[in-house]
Amino acid sequence: MDATAKVVTRSEAPVLFVRAEGGPAGAPVAFARLEAALGGPRGRRFWGWFHRGEYRACAETKPGDDASRLALEAGTLPAGRFARARHAGPAPEIHRTFLALIERFGTDASRADLEEYRREDEVYALHPVP
Repeated sequence: MDATAKVVTRSEAPVLFVRAEGGPAGAPVAFARLEAALGGPRGRRFWGWFHRGEYRACAETKPGDDASRLALEAGTLPAGRFARARHAGPAPEIHRTFLALIERFGTDASRADLEEYRREDEVYALHPVP
């Protein structure tokens, strides 16, 4: 976990998403489907959403997006306080960063964990905290 881990406050954000089959293990396929529906990753902020075993590949909406026309679902990323740290290492090991955040900052199990994808090599773990 990044030594600069800190608590941040997020606002809700509308997203389009694809549910991953098999939870986080299905994330690569879900992100591929999401990007294909959106015409590629350019100009979008991408997020992973994980709560109670369900994983969603998400992209923030743009004006004019029509979920039904794109064959995607629409939803919202949760607002509130999150412990945030940059993940170092392969994406499939991001659970280690989340575990470190939980140990250091505690947890609010009522909200989803988020993965913020800035670039292919820059990923942040955001864990909800009280």
